Amino acid sequence: SAILVVDVQNDFVSGSLAVRDTQQVISPINALLKLPFAIKIATQDYHPADHISFARNHEGKKEFDNIVIFPPAESLEGLEQVLWPVHCVQDTFGVAFVDGLEHEDLEVVRKGCDVGIECYSAFEDPWGLTNTGLKGKPRNREISNVFVVGIVGDYCVKSTALDAKKYGF
Repeated sequence: SAILVVDVQNDFVSGSLAVRDTQQVISPINALLKLPFAIKIATQDYHPADHISFARNHEGKKEFDNIVIFPPAESLEGLEQVLWPVHCVQDTFGVAFVDGLEHEDLEVVRKGCDVGIECYSAFEDPWGLTNTGLKGKPRNREISNVFVVGIVGDYCVKSTALDAKKYGF
């Protein structure tokens, strides 16, 4: 079995995109991490400051507005994108794992690193253009069960769990 700990980062607990009561998930996640999973991975939302998902980077738009974004490949359809407050910017306090999360022995997978592509899933972006390296990892180690836990269940945890199923884990 594998465990994926999704986005347990400062900005989602006490920062610009804080989710209510998320500090309460730290202890149960740490308890799970003590179990003998063959693979233990933590994801980090890891955006450049000029990321496409930040409202401040779109003139005339405000936080939580929706826009349609288009991928670099012209043959792909546009997707609706929520415009977020600036969060989880590379090399800032907000991007760091929350104090108390026992992450020292976890392999880290970063997502959302491309300025022009949003990536909620720990596996890939919605168009399949950016691969975080996670797609083949569990399969390569003959993992049949993946447990997905973390913060922001309706976006990143959900997308990661759906992609885990999509790729047969």
